[in-house]
Amino acid sequence: MRYLILLSMMFTLVFSVSPEQARETVYDAYDPLHDPAAQTALREHTEGTFGFRAYRANFFLPVGVADRDYPSYVPSDDYRRIEAEYQYSFCLDLFADLFGGSELYGIAMTQHGFWQMYSDSSPFRENNYNPEVYVLIPLLGRGDAVGLKTVKLTYSHNSNGQGSMDNTDFNASELSDGDPHWYRNRSRSWNYLSAVLGFQHGSLFTDLTLWIKLDTTMFGIRDDNPDIVDYMGWGQLDLRYLWGAHQVEFMGRFNPVTGYGAVQAGWSFPFFGRESVYWYAKGFGGYGESLIDYDRYVNKFSFGLGFFR
Repeated sequence: MRYLILLSMMFTLVFSVSPEQARETVYDAYDPLHDPAAQTALREHTEGTFGFRAYRANFFLPVGVADRDYPSYVPSDDYRRIEAEYQYSFCLDLFADLFGGSELYGIAMTQHGFWQMYSDSSPFRENNYNPEVYVLIPLLGRGDAVGLKTVKLTYSHNSNGQGSMDNTDFNASELSDGDPHWYRNRSRSWNYLSAVLGFQHGSLFTDLTLWIKLDTTMFGIRDDNPDIVDYMGWGQLDLRYLWGAHQVEFMGRFNPVTGYGAVQAGWSFPFFGRESVYWYAKGFGGYGESLIDYDRYVNKFSFGLGFFR
């Protein structure tokens, strides 16, 4: 323990100026402008500020170890059990208070990637894209009897950006990883409506998300994975507990009809005293880790850095 304390003190001495302070110095290096609007634009440019906000967790985890090698859908790829994992997520509030409830209307985008960084040629095994349109409603004390603080309604699309390689999706859970049918269709997507109820009980924050999968076949759009809710569940429960600068989190999904679902637990704490940079470790077990393998059970532990939690 004393070596960790000494190392932390060394980092504090070496990095006595934070990146935020250094960025402010970059702005100060420029001559001031007489036009206030132009001066504001100069600050936004030099400090890199813009209208987006963080939406979900943002992280880069260079070490992620699964319980077995990942299957490949292309014969030339040879995936391993160890890989890197990242997620970036941002939103943009477009309108507010249209009906007098201080509600926010906006759009969001989340990308969750799985990078076979330690394999030959380091391919990206999978990328999942999740654009959303949302309405976020603060209850302003109206739900205090049960601790309900916010309600968010979304229209969401979730896909891996892959095209269909065959008229039939052969990716079924009864097939083994080496079966040639695994090479057929890599397209995964679904559209859904969701309601997210945000609760607070002291330092414990709870998000209960319930979703309804939309039937796209009625519009002549092919459904790549009609059974995805069997594995992804009917919704998701997220718990976050703040303990000083530490955060402990839990995620659970479950379908009571099929018995399939997933759990995830995580822990994050500041990276050598930095603001908005955290050590982050998480463990996952269940279905739906990535869309390409939504019906394949995975156990995985990952470690790295988080930037918004």
